[in-house]
Amino acid sequence: MTQRNVKKMILLEGVFYGLYAAVYGSILGTVLSYGIHRLFKGAVDVGWTILGAALFLLVQVP
Repeated sequence: MTQRNVKKMILLEGVFYGLYAAVYGSILGTVLSYGIHRLFKGAVDVGWTILGAALFLLVQVP
């Protein structure tokens, strides 16, 4: 492999790790957020929703 190929491979690997982390982090964060909402449902009267605009921005911003 040439040095250019190695740089390209490392860059693509970083991009893929970042994308995977963003997707899995968003899913895990949503699940944990809902779990915390359910845990405090009796103590605090607050609704829980998934914001469509936030999900849209997550997909649009690389």
